[in-house]
Amino acid sequence: MKKVGLLSLTGLLLVCMLLFGCAQPTEEGEPGDVESGDIAPDEVIELDLAYHSSENIPPGAVTLRAGERIEELSNGRVKINNYFSASLLTLDETLTGVSSGMADIALVTPSTFQEQFDLISVFQRPFIDVPSLEVCGKAFTELLDAVPEINEELAQKNIRAIGVWPLPSSHLHSKQEIRVPDDLKGLRINLQGDVARWFESMGAVPVQLSAGDMYMAMERGVTDGIFCHWSAFRAFALHEVTTHNTVVGGGANLDFMTYIINLDTWNSLPADIQEIIVESYRQACEEIIGEQNREIAEGIENAKASGNTFIELTPEELELWQSYVDPVNEAWIEKAEAKGLPARETFEQLKSLLEKYNK
Repeated sequence: MKKVGLLSLTGLLLVCMLLFGCAQPTEEGEPGDVESGDIAPDEVIELDLAYHSSENIPPGAVTLRAGERIEELSNGRVKINNYFSASLLTLDETLTGVSSGMADIALVTPSTFQEQFDLISVFQRPFIDVPSLEVCGKAFTELLDAVPEINEELAQKNIRAIGVWPLPSSHLHSKQEIRVPDDLKGLRINLQGDVARWFESMGAVPVQLSAGDMYMAMERGVTDGIFCHWSAFRAFALHEVTTHNTVVGGGANLDFMTYIINLDTWNSLPADIQEIIVESYRQACEEIIGEQNREIAEGIENAKASGNTFIELTPEELELWQSYVDPVNEAWIEKAEAKGLPARETFEQLKSLLEKYNK
């Protein structure tokens, strides 16, 4: 009995050794090797993307194409499930939804980050005479890659930015002539964020409105002016309720939209899949710029066709506006620097990149 028990025990040990040997990691590059997380090479990766608006407008349409491109480039290894029109997350839920993993990826507007982060709002600075969207797009993308602290800050909310593109810069649309800061005193203007602080320093009274309320507010005299880009001017038919358009150079502020991804999801993806995802959504960022340029042209044409007066500011007048911009940006820099963020260096780097690509 003892002999049989010993043989049985020996046999059991041999089986365990064989099993243990089979469980050892495979050599790099052999079948079964997993580069990141627990995703096997033949496993289909399904990622959920949320966008609060429709797939029928340009940002949604290019996002849809980006998902198809990812599936094609990954040879079917990745499938993007797109949820448009707030069917997965509302606008207000987007940040917390991606952070918690309710969605893997989202296309978000800058309001998503309002008062939550500091450094990423470098893409949203008051800025006089903004260059073209193409120039801003190149500068924004390079800056995102060059300043890791932007994503380090976002990582505090378990998210990462994988693509960013510029929104058209805004101009001032009103029912009276506005050329210099003194003309703004006492006027109620639709404004948000640091742009509101800028206009307030010039004597304007900021009024926060949703996009859908801009027309009625102008029509009923609730506001005296709307500060928005030409795409919104066209989309909300503001040419019907304005008579003057103050053209502040190429535009009077930087603004942006971005694709974000859940950080846990990102870290679980193999490096080649990460590359495909970034490449595809950044191509979408480039594609949307062409659509935005078309919308800008249509907005300007709407204003001209309605008989609006266009006020082109002189270099001397632009300098007056600039003198009020600088203190607002300086306040942002000091606030972010106090938190240990490289705000001044990042802002100066962005200005250098805009100059570089604007040559």
